[in-house]
Amino acid sequence: MDHTGFFSGYLASGSWRGVAVQVVIVLVGTAIYTPFVKLSERVGELQAEMLRNELTEYLKEQNKTDTALSLLDRRDSMGILARNMAAQLRIDVEKKNLTMGYQPQFNCEGKMTGAEALLRWRYMGEAVYPPLAVALAQEDGFFDRLTECVIEISMKACSRLLTLGSPVTISANISGEQLNSPRFVEKVIRMAESYGVAGYYCLEITEESAVDKMEEIPQHIGRLKAAGIMAAVDDFSMGRTSLKYLQHNSFYAVKLDGSLVRGIVGNKRNQEIVSSIIALGRNLDFEVMAEYVETEEIRSLLESMGCSQYQGYLYSPAVPLQNLEEMLLEQKGNI
Repeated sequence: MDHTGFFSGYLASGSWRGVAVQVVIVLVGTAIYTPFVKLSERVGELQAEMLRNELTEYLKEQNKTDTALSLLDRRDSMGILARNMAAQLRIDVEKKNLTMGYQPQFNCEGKMTGAEALLRWRYMGEAVYPPLAVALAQEDGFFDRLTECVIEISMKACSRLLTLGSPVTISANISGEQLNSPRFVEKVIRMAESYGVAGYYCLEITEESAVDKMEEIPQHIGRLKAAGIMAAVDDFSMGRTSLKYLQHNSFYAVKLDGSLVRGIVGNKRNQEIVSSIIALGRNLDFEVMAEYVETEEIRSLLESMGCSQYQGYLYSPAVPLQNLEEMLLEQKGNI
């Protein structure tokens, strides 16, 4: 109610008591109505959370069967949520308003040598399963913009760490298709020049793509290397695609497939595969890093096999940039 409404109370009663009565009515009405508003908001939040969980589980199930995804075309509540999430994600990408986490990487001496930039996008204040955000961006046609935004934010973080005197390599994921794109590669090179991160930035290429159909990848890796941007193969195994990457390309590092690392203890076959990859690294001059290092037993076994670069919960989950800075400053103070 505005001031005119209160004045009408005065006119009706000829006294300010009429105004007082109106004030009391407004306050009582608000007190009665507010709990119902809050309850309605809470119900809406719970419904959104339930649908978000259903959407996440649906994505996981579809990925297990390699079924083509169609989240945005669904004509149900999950489809409505997916379209709303995609629209918000697109806005956040354009505004460069993405939450990022940085998972530290350590060597066998316990020194932090780098960190992987990981998308930690939030929708309605809640963290979203990262592959779901990626799937929405891919289906809605702005995956390249999402990746470019992640790279720019993480390059800015890398630049900040350099100015603080904490030089570590920051890495971010791209797809094989993006590495094969001249426009995409040129844009990454320009961003690296702008932020001054040559020698301290790495692109991790996911290995599921059919690289034999991507003729420009070797040339683009060479261009990136000349610009001071390193390249690594993510989720490396002994599969055809992984080996194809090594056949013609000069990678700085490969990251062991997580399933190999998680299953390495007590599994001779996994151990033999990892040992073969480490031997390849020595012969072809690339680093081998293990992700999903979650126990001291796994780390010790990897070290005994010759792998000396680690990333995983044994050391740290992905953390905000400020926490990463604090970890680096603490490390610097202990040297």
